[in-house]
Amino acid sequence: MHHRPTRFAATKGPTPALSLTLSGVVDRRFFRRAARSLERLLARTPTTVTLRIEALREVEGPHLERLLLRLRRYGDRVSIVVDERLRQIVRIDSSVFKLAYQGRPPGFAGEAVEV
Repeated sequence: MHHRPTRFAATKGPTPALSLTLSGVVDRRFFRRAARSLERLLARTPTTVTLRIEALREVEGPHLERLLLRLRRYGDRVSIVVDERLRQIVRIDSSVFKLAYQGRPPGFAGEAVEV
């Protein structure tokens, strides 16, 4: 059986955007497949990608880092939004990707702080 490669047609108009949210348990296979698909999409189209990381187990950190390594060359079109509680688990190079933290840091109650 012959597998034909996926083709993406160039479109005129607004730049296509894809948003992907990580909020549950995922495995190494997920990250490998996602990296392959996202890399292909970014290489063949002008699409921008937003990766929202709402939950991530510590053991998944290295898998995420490998995914981001593969997406580095497209960093100008990749935005990453990370839940503030995951700041210590997720290491992202903000000089490569557009990075934003969502939520409040642990222990933040919104009160004024005197300096």
